[in-house]
Amino acid sequence: MSQITINTINGIPPYSIYVCTPFLLNCNLVSSGVTTLPFSFESPSAYTNSPSVLVKIIDSQNCEFTQVYNCITLTPTPSVTVTPSYTPSNTATPFVTPSVTQTSYSPTPTPTNTVTPSFTTSPTPTPTPNPTPIFYNNSITALLVIEPLTASTIIGNYMQSQGVNFFGFSNGVAPSTNQVDFENEMNTYLSYSGWTSGELPAVQILNYPTVPYPTGNDTYGNQMTSYNFLTRRISASTISGSAWYTFFISSAYTNGMYQKSIDVGTQSQNIFTEVNNNSVYYNIDFELIQNVYTKSPYTRMYTTFPSEEFLLDNSKNLYFKGSTIGI
Repeated sequence: MSQITINTINGIPPYSIYVCTPFLLNCNLVSSGVTTLPFSFESPSAYTNSPSVLVKIIDSQNCEFTQVYNCITLTPTPSVTVTPSYTPSNTATPFVTPSVTQTSYSPTPTPTNTVTPSFTTSPTPTPTPNPTPIFYNNSITALLVIEPLTASTIIGNYMQSQGVNFFGFSNGVAPSTNQVDFENEMNTYLSYSGWTSGELPAVQILNYPTVPYPTGNDTYGNQMTSYNFLTRRISASTISGSAWYTFFISSAYTNGMYQKSIDVGTQSQNIFTEVNNNSVYYNIDFELIQNVYTKSPYTRMYTTFPSEEFLLDNSKNLYFKGSTIGI
């Protein structure tokens, strides 16, 4: 066994310390009630031959910190400093820690309970499964990426093989908040061949109005608004089980502002709940440089992670449209 030493933790003691597999699929409690640092412990025997482990720490405010530690079998007595890639505030929602059985996820979305009134004209247009794009400029990017929980292992293995510490949303590990690392993680994530090979759900292209100040309704009978993407439907049972829905949008579409919220409909194409995106991530812009999609500077990622409003079940039709643009 190898000894691990934790020198610093950005949190509020006391701490509970775990050792896990890199994708948080199996965790063993090392110690609870830890108040004094540095703190040293022997890695559990189950990880003796593991090429890497993940140290997970939960503080007194239920904030969670993680750090991947590689090559545990190569050095008998290493000493590491646990520095979380994501430091939530004392009121942050704790990360999702998936169990081995992915079907144990039963998310109950808790977005802002504001129902957007229907903008249906009379008669209500009948949507087609794949509405004709009203506008899409091939020089910039607006994507919806769907990551099923059942893909946690293949996504996690791919991301780890690329040497990054973000293993996909389905593994419950947050992206970095460092701009350079975040850009690398997002480009690596979007470069995975499974998005285009059919192994995972195809990446959806979001459509926008043709004019900056549009009038009238989109294909689904919802009012078009400036700098917001139009209604996008994911037909029922397109994805088996729950999945994370993540949006990648160039700032050129949002007029240099942020897509602060997105409307989500689960019962009707015209009745929506407004969901706020996590400002920690949409404040980080990055250049989309990999070649699978259109290269685009000043791209931003929009998600509710670690909050679960965008961890959705697709047993019914899902509808998304842009809601609030701002700074």
